[in-house]
Amino acid sequence: YNTMIKAYLRLGDSRRARTLVLTMRSAGVAPNSVTFNELLDAAAGKGGSGMWEVVEEMEACGLKASPITCSILLKSIQQSSQPKDVDRALSIVESADLAMDEVLLSSLCEACIRTS
Repeated sequence: YNTMIKAYLRLGDSRRARTLVLTMRSAGVAPNSVTFNELLDAAAGKGGSGMWEVVEEMEACGLKASPITCSILLKSIQQSSQPKDVDRALSIVESADLAMDEVLLSSLCEACIRTS
């Protein structure tokens, strides 16, 4: 399922990707962090539209933010980002309680630079 979801998202067809997530659930297959990170990355690439819904759905499934999730959230922070969105992204990164590796540190630094 994740491979097809990723393919639909790469084609810009988020509607079909979301429909496939529903099909996946109907078949008894739970979406995992890979599923949600693909949806999140696609939403972040579209200016963040729908991003928080993906995060909420991920949390409702009992999944915590992974280093990849945090990097995607940090990548979504732009100079035009709303302060509440920046706060929410940083709050998720902080609550994930992850070891700060070079990728996460780089993502955090780049977000700070983009927001000036």
